[in-house]
Amino acid sequence: MAPGTRWLRRGFAGVAIAAALLAGAPSVRAADDPGPSWSQLKPEQQRVLAPLKDDWPNLEGSRKRKWIGIANSYPRMQPEEQARVQRRMRDWAALSREERDAAREFYREIDKLPPEKKQAIREKWEAYQQLPEEKRRELSAATPRKGEQQVPPATLLQAPSAPPSPGR
Repeated sequence: MAPGTRWLRRGFAGVAIAAALLAGAPSVRAADDPGPSWSQLKPEQQRVLAPLKDDWPNLEGSRKRKWIGIANSYPRMQPEEQARVQRRMRDWAALSREERDAAREFYREIDKLPPEKKQAIREKWEAYQQLPEEKRRELSAATPRKGEQQVPPATLLQAPSAPPSPGR
């Protein structure tokens, strides 16, 4: 494995974790709880949740209510937090069905880990977040795409032998 590849894959894992946490693990909509339709949302809620519009009918009712709660608290958020919420919604909406499913599966695997391993993953994600935007884009561009060899989620959970150097 190339020297930077393991860290790259862990960076992707962090993105997958964030996406899964943002969107929630359940992928099956509860038949008896469809939640509100898009047209039932207030105009301000629709504006805030716009990145999720196309996927809205596929969300289960509890997910919709979670997002509505976020939209309702959005005006009280700091601008940086608003930008983060919007960015995460756009990132999630941009994922393919397969990528979302992979993120959810990864989340399920993470959820089964002991607390110390979860903490190690959090620390890796925080280290990734500290990288310059250019380096994160570079790592993202090098991440395997649909049809390329994918890294099994369990592989991403392995602890690194050493933390990444600042130059990577």
